Amino acid sequence: MPPSLSEFRTTLNVKIFDSVIASNLSASSLSSSTDKWGDSTDSFTSVGTILKSVPYNAFGNRLSYQPFGDLNEGDMDIVFTHDSGVQVDWVVKYVDNNLYQVKSVEDYPYGDGILVYIARLSKYHN
Repeated sequence: MPPSLSEFRTTLNVKIFDSVIASNLSASSLSSSTDKWGDSTDSFTSVGTILKSVPYNAFGNRLSYQPFGDLNEGDMDIVFTHDSGVQVDWVVKYVDNNLYQVKSVEDYPYGDGILVYIARLSKYHN
């Protein structure tokens, strides 16, 4: 019998998201404003969320998988926990102290719920 959603989430948390390959990322929402000359200014508002994450390719040496698209330079795929609440256009500070903007989020369903979220992040350039 396959594990339940709750059992699978617990196993992932213990073996992956609480391991040395995981990182805690701080998240901020991104908003833009335009002045009277048409120049855009970005501002960040902390959403007060620390996201547990693991690089998607960290699973590559143990599993056979196909990435869900070619990555552009400066892009990366990150796996987030099911309860992360990660959203498109959030900006996260990664362990290399660079800012990355969440460009897309896909859920990874299992049974009757979401197991993890996989997000495409692009290096933020203002």
